[in-house]
Amino acid sequence: MSEIYDAIVVGAGPGGSSTALGLARGGAKVLLLDKFDFPRDKPCGDFIGRQAFKLTLKLGVPSTRFAEYPALTGIKMQTPSMRDLDIPGLRPGANSRVIPRAVFDTALVELALEAGAQFKRAHAQELILKDGQVTGVKDKQGDLYQAPLVIGADGWSSVVARSMGLHLNDKNTTGVAVRAYFEGVKGLDDKVAFHFPETILPGYGWLFPVGRNGCANVGLGLIAEEYSKNDKGNLGELFERFIAQTPALAGAKMVSPKRSWPLALGWQPNRPLIGPGTMLVGDAACLVGPLTGAGIYPAMRSGLVAAETALHALNLGDFSTNTLKSYERRVRREFRWRLSAEAKAQYWLRNPKNMDWALCNPLHLPASISNAITTNLLFNLG
Repeated sequence: MSEIYDAIVVGAGPGGSSTALGLARGGAKVLLLDKFDFPRDKPCGDFIGRQAFKLTLKLGVPSTRFAEYPALTGIKMQTPSMRDLDIPGLRPGANSRVIPRAVFDTALVELALEAGAQFKRAHAQELILKDGQVTGVKDKQGDLYQAPLVIGADGWSSVVARSMGLHLNDKNTTGVAVRAYFEGVKGLDDKVAFHFPETILPGYGWLFPVGRNGCANVGLGLIAEEYSKNDKGNLGELFERFIAQTPALAGAKMVSPKRSWPLALGWQPNRPLIGPGTMLVGDAACLVGPLTGAGIYPAMRSGLVAAETALHALNLGDFSTNTLKSYERRVRREFRWRLSAEAKAQYWLRNPKNMDWALCNPLHLPASISNAITTNLLFNLG
């Protein structure tokens, strides 16, 4: 007979680890499942924004863990009309950093395990239901894990969400991205670079410095709906063209395989975040910003809120949607406005002229104020 837990968290990324951490610190017996051992590579831009980094330190990860990844000092941009912008930060990155997910995610997993969470490598296949109520998880090996609460933190193609009867995103709310690591990248100077070529609007290309040795995370992302209509090549071809047309990459060497991934972009008003004995957090709850594709802070924050709700349900011994709906209300209140606003901005910025207008200080503000607004906004979205 399988061991019984108070809660099972499926997926050990930032959302899942934060959920498990909150549950373990609250005294719950929690199992964290993931199909990979850690450290593991995770395809991502690796940008850790101000809110996510601040929350990570607050949760207890020592800043020394990330000492080799310096605070960002500003932003470089190339507009659709090929104008180059170099925007210094008001403060050095406001503690935004580029940290490989192999490093960042492992730090959060280890924090959850130190708090008492248990980890097991297992590929979840489906929820176990009894009379409509969740009783656990079955993995692809046929092993069963029992708990009255299951929290899905398993990303865009969430097994938990699909077991709840939810469908994957439509093309117009799904992003696609590709990235690789390069050595010998020139001129970033601890700044992140965003390029907005017309070929991938409303997406963008990026060069994010990883440490101070000329290594960078290089990638591009765009909306699946636009990509499916694109007649300029597939995602790999677009990426190769972006590399060839970017001066900072001249002579640089790709030192990792290209990896691509989908993103569930923006607030989905008709998508429930709870079910009997279930909650969804992070990417599984579609809490990824449509404007930037950033989702680490929403994943961590929603995970902590889910843990608080789960502890309350465990105290009551009641795992009904009526008890869990406070989680959905809190997440809606905290993220709906921001994600909806990003979606509207993203739609407007699909027009290259609008993007140029937005990037080139259209309000004619003093440069210091304009730079502060731009850097604080973008560094806050990660």
